[in-house]
Amino acid sequence: MKKKLRSRLGLTLTELLVSLAIMGFLAAGVSGGIVTAAAAQRDSLALSESLLLLDSVTKAVIGELRYATQVTDPSAVPTVTPPAGYTVSYACQADYLSAVYGLNTRFYTAVNAEGMPRIFVEAKGGDYPILGEGAYSDLGAEIVSLTYEKSTEEFVVQLAITLPSGTRQEYPEFRIY
Repeated sequence: MKKKLRSRLGLTLTELLVSLAIMGFLAAGVSGGIVTAAAAQRDSLALSESLLLLDSVTKAVIGELRYATQVTDPSAVPTVTPPAGYTVSYACQADYLSAVYGLNTRFYTAVNAEGMPRIFVEAKGGDYPILGEGAYSDLGAEIVSLTYEKSTEEFVVQLAITLPSGTRQEYPEFRIY
């Protein structure tokens, strides 16, 4: 009778439980690897998008300030009225004559309802974003400082990018002459 039972093909309950436990450990390891890879991909994408936004903002600021003339440096901090739903967080003290916007133009940074900063140009005709809303995706860009050095006739600009996680990355200043 023992020979008949042993000759049957199949698995014992112990073998089945051991194989299920091994498969469970393998599945946990694979799913952990997938979660880690997805997080790394998300971080890499956010970094890539932030560098692209930094490049776009830098080009827009340089394009505007490169041809600025009649730069003034008012002693009082300017009052800026942002668009509805925004709060001003930084306003440049230097006014200038813009080739695009005209006299008394200045940059400022305003924060939207989601807490993401955006960069605007204030001119007599109104307030203009330097980039369209689609350029930001879920990132923020702001001017940390923008000064004009009369002795060298250079603008000194420092920008920062805010990631979706709320992390703010400041970048080295650059000069526009």
